[in-house]
Amino acid sequence: AAILLSRQHLRPSLKDAWVRKLILAVKHVKGEGWTLNSSVGSPNWEIITAAAVIESVPLKLFIPISEPGDFDGAKHTASHDFDLTNQPVHYQAVLPDEKNSNKEDHWQHRDRVVLESSDILIPVSVKPQGIMSALLQSAKKNNKLMIDDFQAAYDGSSSKLTYSIDQRRFSDKIVKMKKRFLIHWTRAVNSSWPNENKIDYYRAIINSNNYPRSAFATLKKIINEKLIIASSKNMPGKTPTVSFSGLAPVDIIKLMKWRARYHQMSFEPFGIGIEKETAMSIGISEVQYYGSKSRKNVSSEPNWLTQSIGKITDWRNEDEFRYKGNLDFKNVPVDKLIAVCFSKSEAIELENKTGVKTVWFCD
Repeated sequence: AAILLSRQHLRPSLKDAWVRKLILAVKHVKGEGWTLNSSVGSPNWEIITAAAVIESVPLKLFIPISEPGDFDGAKHTASHDFDLTNQPVHYQAVLPDEKNSNKEDHWQHRDRVVLESSDILIPVSVKPQGIMSALLQSAKKNNKLMIDDFQAAYDGSSSKLTYSIDQRRFSDKIVKMKKRFLIHWTRAVNSSWPNENKIDYYRAIINSNNYPRSAFATLKKIINEKLIIASSKNMPGKTPTVSFSGLAPVDIIKLMKWRARYHQMSFEPFGIGIEKETAMSIGISEVQYYGSKSRKNVSSEPNWLTQSIGKITDWRNEDEFRYKGNLDFKNVPVDKLIAVCFSKSEAIELENKTGVKTVWFCD
């Protein structure tokens, strides 16, 4: 059997009818003793795979690869990502066909192969007039057995993640913070955390009434683990670093923007701060900015500590500091830390659970 999902919005939870229906469909497959055909590489297939692993349903996993030599590595990656060591699973490579010209074409070919290889199709949430819908209609013409008991209306809408931050509602604590701390601002992620297996990410979705990888959840994880994972994204030389801002929290608000290209905020009103003197003592360093005529002035600095002023955005406005590699702050005294939250209720919850002093933007 194959369960059919079109691509859904990026931040699902149990509030979404299709998530609840998916769980029921997987349990039905298990109850019937069938093998579930699924795949990896795109979220709509991966959450099906994860649900099958959680319910211990036998899997036939169709893995899109570019070359035959990629198959062993792709199987290893899938096994690690979804904890398939003890899972009854058969792997099937899906190579591009002659018409595949890009990744999107390859994935559509994969969808077709999965459906054609299945005896029973169980649509859960299929976009009308979409690719999956067309494949489903073709399958119906070929007299495939359909089970329509688990369908949820498709809703592909996604809204911007926005905050209403009224300066008139600023708490006294946030106003008084000034520039005493260097703050690492965080945000929601649209996938698993950097040091998290995919199975744990999807398990959290399947068991949560709210999207479980919010900015607040990310901040709690950072504080509980005393670890900030470095990122090489947009960094000079692709060097993994952790970024901080020296700006006072009330001055960072104007830099919090929705980035439509990435379907996420630049950062959100949640952060972990280290008292500036302590931060500098553990190796967090100030970024050196340069313009087209001043590049030579920063040539003595490591590449990862330099930043172009920019042509459209003036990056100096971020007052950025960086740390090379992952930052383990287990040895930083708790009285040198500060956590910043959006609301007072979030701050109180966090302080009670972690012991880290907190401030908040809005009362």
